[in-house]
Amino acid sequence: MTNSYKISDSAPLTDADACRVLFGYDPRVTYNPGAEVVRDHGGGLQFVGYPRATWTFAVLSIEHWEDLLDLVGGYSGEVYVETRNDVDNWLTYRAIARLPEPRTLNRWGGYYRDVTIELILIEVQT
Repeated sequence: MTNSYKISDSAPLTDADACRVLFGYDPRVTYNPGAEVVRDHGGGLQFVGYPRATWTFAVLSIEHWEDLLDLVGGYSGEVYVETRNDVDNWLTYRAIARLPEPRTLNRWGGYYRDVTIELILIEVQT
């Protein structure tokens, strides 16, 4: 379980914080190393702004959704995550997690489908 994505409201993260343990599986993850891409004077690309990522869970039970709300402390809050950076190194980060608004959730029976959380203002922890 060493390559499992992890999320917690405190650091250091442990195996109990793995998404596989908390929610049953790892999310689909996207990572953007900067908020904006601009060309420098030499014609190269530069990433400016803070990195951000999205974690999408194909399905979360209502209980798992409530656990995630508690972990984040509401619809937005500080979390610690273990995930990959833009060169695939696994690191621990501090970030602000933004959960979707309740009206945008796709509920199907006792589950929510395609739940995407956004991780912004990501900073590497040393």
